[in-house]
Amino acid sequence: MAKVTVKETPLTPSQKVIADAQREVEVTGPSGRTYTLRRSDLVSQFWFVDAVGPQTASNQPFMLMATPMLYISKIDGEPRTMVKTRMQFDALLAKVGDDFSFIFEAVQEHFVDGNGQLASEEGQQTLKN
Repeated sequence: MAKVTVKETPLTPSQKVIADAQREVEVTGPSGRTYTLRRSDLVSQFWFVDAVGPQTASNQPFMLMATPMLYISKIDGEPRTMVKTRMQFDALLAKVGDDFSFIFEAVQEHFVDGNGQLASEEGQQTLKN
């Protein structure tokens, strides 16, 4: 019988960026809700900044705390709509409720590298070089 050896080809920098952007992590919060986390796209980030307004967007503590909410792509299997207004963001926070700290920690655990940078940014830096 012939022996077959499969060699895995490493991802190119572009493929790594795409894979990082599409990666989803499913976590279950203390409330029992299931959250699917995924890196938000650039359009969602711009809409979020527009939704909270320029004064709030320049509030670094607020943005640090709020940004992990953008990683929620599904709650209990239901897709989350893009946040385009402050009311939508407030509704998302209300829905997450006491799971907020859990979501914050889950994003840190699954999407931030040891240097405090978003893991996907590493791929973006590689792509630029």
